[in-house]
Amino acid sequence: MELYDIETGTEVYKYGIYTDVPVLISDRPELMIKAVKERIASWLALDKFVVTVGGEHSITIGSVEAHLIKYPNLSVLQLDAHTDLRR
Repeated sequence: MELYDIETGTEVYKYGIYTDVPVLISDRPELMIKAVKERIASWLALDKFVVTVGGEHSITIGSVEAHLIKYPNLSVLQLDAHTDLRR
């Protein structure tokens, strides 16, 4: 297994993983999107590599929107068993 990451020029696994507290918002998707976007943007402002895990698409939308601010040429590859990702 190759542990060296050519993108960062490091062995990323040596830095560890931080797990943030969940974003807990009401059942209104627009509020969840906004909250996730703000949380992700705060980590990106610190130059952190952010990975999100969630079963609800508003998590993806908020995360992608935050990343687009920092990385305007971002491409997104969606791997999903369902074709219902939309906004």
